[in-house]
Amino acid sequence: MARTYQAGVIAEVTAAAIKHHREGLGLTGAALARATEGFGHLVDERYIALIEKRRRACTVQELLVLAAALGVSPAALLVPPGAGPADDVRIADDGDVYRADAVWDWLTAVHPLTGAPPDVLSVEELAGLSDSEVITRVRAAAAAARPLAPPWGLDR
Repeated sequence: MARTYQAGVIAEVTAAAIKHHREGLGLTGAALARATEGFGHLVDERYIALIEKRRRACTVQELLVLAAALGVSPAALLVPPGAGPADDVRIADDGDVYRADAVWDWLTAVHPLTGAPPDVLSVEELAGLSDSEVITRVRAAAAAARPLAPPWGLDR
């Protein structure tokens, strides 16, 4: 018995984003397919249609080539088109919800994806904490603010 493909949240977002960017450029599926050839991997127009109709998942290689052909960052195909910075975004079917701006910053290596930002404490609240609690909070805030390093490191 053949299994039916069930699009997950990322497949849904990717499908909508590809279609949004393709239509924004006035491209047909066939024209986008031809454009992918220039990046070394033809994504057949039938596959593009199946992806956009949420009947087939987009592979990582296809995502990269489609993004290049559309002239956008691969990250642009992983956030819902039209999402605002404070909109809720889910990165896994049963995962937590994050703000779209936090997901974008994570996808573009600005900082790690974390849960809620660290609490901002007043001076009075800080004064009531033990030294070890202050150190723990400072370390957590520093880790959350630390930019992600590319594979080649930050000292380029």
